[in-house]
Amino acid sequence: MLSGSASVVKDLPKAIPDLFAKNRADTPGGQVTSVVGAGNVTGQVLEARIGWQPKAGLVLLIIASLNIFVGAFNLLPLLPLDGGHLAVVIYERIRYWFARLLRRPDPGPVDYRRLVPVSVGVFALLVGVGLLLIMADLVNPVHLQ
Repeated sequence: MLSGSASVVKDLPKAIPDLFAKNRADTPGGQVTSVVGAGNVTGQVLEARIGWQPKAGLVLLIIASLNIFVGAFNLLPLLPLDGGHLAVVIYERIRYWFARLLRRPDPGPVDYRRLVPVSVGVFALLVGVGLLLIMADLVNPVHLQ
């Protein structure tokens, strides 16, 4: 599940042109969707003429994959995400270790005010990609066969 999530994130730039293709489900863009698309696919699964057990399994798989993706994505070392805060803490500890090794005083914590522009830029990029994915799911939804 984690490797599948990583491959979707890795293939996202290549998948953007395919988001609005006619046969989106057959392209790499068919693997990339927003919460709107995940809800649409879940609705299609629930409408399918299969037994309740496969439906329940598929819905649970969709929910689990969304949760695992969000958790793994949150660990990316981008500052507004938790992984970015972890990266700053690791940087502070390495900097403290080098200062101690060189017998210098503790440099102290990182000034987060200097990192605000990076956070705002990454946040704007995430919002932009999210809106693009939602638009693609509204205009060109993925249809299960």
